Amino acid sequence: MLHSTLKLKSFLESTLLSARAKKSDIEELCLKALKYNFLGVCISPYFVALAAAWWKQGRIS
Repeated sequence: MLHSTLKLKSFLESTLLSARAKKSDIEELCLKALKYNFLGVCISPYFVALAAAWWKQGRIS
């Protein structure tokens, strides 16, 4: 059962499209997605450059 749960997580995405989202909310979303091995995140285009910069700087690993 555990193996199938881990495999399922690799198909999930985490989403935060709220107009009230803050930088800290996006960073938390990305960190959780990485922690749980989600496929990715769905965020507002406004935050894409910020999230990409975190990845490049190693702030999210």
